[in-house]
Order: sequence, then C-alpha cells, then structure tokens
Amino acid sequence: AFIGITFLHIVFGELGPKYTAIANPLSISLRLVRPLGAFYVLFKPAIWLLHRSSNFLLQTVLRRQPVPSTELVHSEEELRLILEQSEKSQEVSSLGRSLLMNVLDLRDRVVRDIMTPRGESVYLNLEDDFETKVKKAIESRHTRFPLCRENLDNTVGLIHIKELLPMMRDPHPDLLKIKRELIPLPEMLPLEKLLKLFLGKHAHLAMVVDEFGGTVGMVTLENVLEELVGDIQDEFDADKEEFRKINENEFAVAGSLGLYELTDVTGLELESADVSTIGGYVTHLLGHLPKQGEQVKIDNYVVTVSQTDGRRVNQLHFRKVSEAPATAPASAKLS
Repeated sequence: AFIGITFLHIVFGELGPKYTAIANPLSISLRLVRPLGAFYVLFKPAIWLLHRSSNFLLQTVLRRQPVPSTELVHSEEELRLILEQSEKSQEVSSLGRSLLMNVLDLRDRVVRDIMTPRGESVYLNLEDDFETKVKKAIESRHTRFPLCRENLDNTVGLIHIKELLPMMRDPHPDLLKIKRELIPLPEMLPLEKLLKLFLGKHAHLAMVVDEFGGTVGMVTLENVLEELVGDIQDEFDADKEEFRKINENEFAVAGSLGLYELTDVTGLELESADVSTIGGYVTHLLGHLPKQGEQVKIDNYVVTVSQTDGRRVNQLHFRKVSEAPATAPASAKLS
C-alpha cells in the first residue's frame, strides 16, 4: 500500500502537473494565478508563524543565525547556467544570452580595461590658435574633446563640436565660455558604476585618472555600451583587426587587445593587477620596452613581438608549442 501511494503521489501529484505546466507554461500560469494568489493570502499567517518559529528554534536552541532571504535567490553562477540551458532549449536566443552574459560580466571589469589611453586621446589645447583647434577637431571626427592647458594633466573642461563650430563667426572666440564639466574617474572604477554615473549625469565622456591624480586616458559611454552589444561602428570608424587566426596553432593580436578580450577569443586566461592589455602584459614580463622580434613564453605559447613603435607593442604573434624553447623566458605570471 505504501509503495502504491508513493507511486501515485509522485506521478499524479508531482511529475504529471510539472510536465503539463512545462509543456503549456502560459496557459497554465493564466489559469492558476488567481487560485494561487488566494491560497497565498489564505495561508500567509500560517507561513509567517512557521517561519518565525523555525527562526526562533535556530537562534535559541541551535544558536545559529537564520539564512538571510538574499541567499535564497539565484547566484550569478546559477543565472549563467540558467541562460545556457535556456539557449539550448531555444527559450532564449543566442543574442539574448550574449547580452545578458555581458551584463553579468560588467561588474568584473573596470574603466582601465576599456578606456582610450592617454597617448591616443585627442584634446584641444588652449595655447593653440582657434583655427588649429577647429582643424584638429574636424580631422579627428570626434564630437567631444577635453579642453586643456598644454596637456591632459591640466584639463579645464569639455568642448562639444556643435558649440565649437558656430564660434568661427566670432572675431574673438573664447572656448572657456562654452566649456562644460568633464567628470574625473578612477581607473579602477567598475563598469557597472560607470554606466550608472553616465546615465545619471547624462554624460558621454569622462577623464580617467590614476591614484596620483594624473590623467591616464579617456572613456566614453560608447565604450561601455560596446561591452554589452559589441563593436559600434559608424561611417567614420575604420576597421581595426585586433585578432587574426592564422591556423590551429597560430594567431596574431594587436597589442591594445584587452586581457579579458584575449580570454574571450582564445580561451587563454591572463590576469594582472598592473596592466590591462596584452601588449602591456608582454612588456611587464620582459621588464623593458620590447624590440621587434623579441620572444616570451606565456603558458604553452611562444609570443613574438612582430611590430612596435619604440614606445609600445603594436602587434604580437602567438604560436602554440608543446615545450618552451631554451632561450625563451619561462615565467608568465604577474603579481
């Protein structure tokens, strides 16, 4: 009798209703929402009493704290697993899964990972004549520029090109009259907070500073959005190939490729508290500015500096090997 009752309970009380609901989730939900709501209201006092009684037992008899309600929700890893399973069952599209995964990744990345480095940032110098400023702004094809005295360490504000060009009719143009506030940000600020700041202040450009207050680069709202949806290219953006697969054991990357981006495209996981790009990683490993042709061993890859401008690494070549060459440095860990 016990076995029969157990069988009936499992089949008709659990598995049957569950499979029926999975097969017709929308219609079943619409039919049950009101009865379930009524049951919730009816049994809420009893649920509250049982909950408080169990917490009292834990605290007084077992001397343990009850589990916080926040621990009963899904963790980040559980959400990732749910998204993967939902994609396999075609409940979520590949694009939808990718977007949601990128949202979860946002909190693990910082401004330094996506900023435009100082050496590549375009700014307007107050010491230049007005014609030079306008020419520089037009040639850059950007819309927003830091306004500085001589260099980026002396930034006084932000200039928008739509306010700059009308001043060409002014016989005595003064950019200080049209400058806006330029937000300074720490380079280790999480991207999740950066996006919230941009949206809250309706800003599109911010200045990135290091722990000593020196300017290390610029970051835009577009940089953050590209972390969610991928590269955003307009008619002025030139195609930039940061990763090129040569064959199964070889590939080439730009020195400016971020370490986390390298992980995404190759599976090679590199971490460093000091640098954020693969070019900086190789430079740190070598201990000096690399020269063209220099090699370093990273995991089971021999990495060759294939192009450099004397100040930074522009291009790297990765070749997978079973063993490190005798002349190659053996360390690839950065503390």
